[in-house]
Amino acid sequence: MRGKRYLAVTVLAWLTIIVLGWYFVYDISRMERAEAQHKEELAAIGAVLYAQNCVVCHGPLGEGVVGPPLNVESFRGDPTENTEVYDLIHRTIVHGRPGTTDPLWVRLDNGMWASYTAMPAWGAEAGGSMNDQQTAALTYFIMMGDWNRVGRYIPAPTPWIDSETGEVLWHLMPDAQGIPSEASQRGKEIFVNKACISCHTLGQVGGFVGPDLTKVGAWGLDEEFLKEWIKDPPSVVERAPRYWSNYGGPYQFPVRAVHGRDASIDETVPDRIGEMVEGAAGQDIDQPQMAGGAVGPEFPIPNTQSLPPTTMPALGLTDEEIEDLVYYLLNLK
Repeated sequence: MRGKRYLAVTVLAWLTIIVLGWYFVYDISRMERAEAQHKEELAAIGAVLYAQNCVVCHGPLGEGVVGPPLNVESFRGDPTENTEVYDLIHRTIVHGRPGTTDPLWVRLDNGMWASYTAMPAWGAEAGGSMNDQQTAALTYFIMMGDWNRVGRYIPAPTPWIDSETGEVLWHLMPDAQGIPSEASQRGKEIFVNKACISCHTLGQVGGFVGPDLTKVGAWGLDEEFLKEWIKDPPSVVERAPRYWSNYGGPYQFPVRAVHGRDASIDETVPDRIGEMVEGAAGQDIDQPQMAGGAVGPEFPIPNTQSLPPTTMPALGLTDEEIEDLVYYLLNLK
């Protein structure tokens, strides 16, 4: 009798151990699934935020144009494991990066372009429009999200055709400066008829897939580059900006944004790149002058990783149409 009781106790003990072990394993698996689902939900929210706020500078597939590319291998990973990458991206989203309010490109001595364009601060703690959960979600998307999901969330273009009359709203598009009105109108017509306006904003109308081109003539682009870009974008993508002010490697000399007064910088410091800027120690830094009056580094410019392919297609413009369009665009300031 005692032996049977001992056997029963032993069996119950082992059953308890097995049940508890199974529950422990199941519970860990359940928590892992819940954590993975939470990450995916954050990344999905981030995809929407990216489409609504970041596409015009960083591209619908994170390929970068005005801002640096984000769809790169060095940024991918699990945010909870790759904490250094997470902190870098999140800190940049929250606080932004210095530069000029309007895009400014400079061709460097090695033939590449650098962008001195500021990135605004998006975090509420830095005066931006996103709360902590939103900036975290955007970071999660950049690190682990599906870039192919962005396109479905990009806002619809602002209409450039009057819904009642069917006429094109030419007056909502800017006239170029210093060129005949006929040439300006010709540029607008090509921009509309060749569907450039479906992706790019021009004045008060147009799309939000590519950069806003309302002031593209003030960016510093040269005629040859812009013509090549329009004619065959994929062939010149490697000559798009590869360096950004205060981004990547040693290319980090001081640059001040021009959108309002920065209380952390004395108001006597010049606003525009190309002039003297004040260093962190209060010393003026005399940078070597480069094309367009902008400044550049005295040290060797490092190589960078290859850029993702551009999403801008070749639109099949004739050489004459490209000539007329570029003439118009380069005089938008």
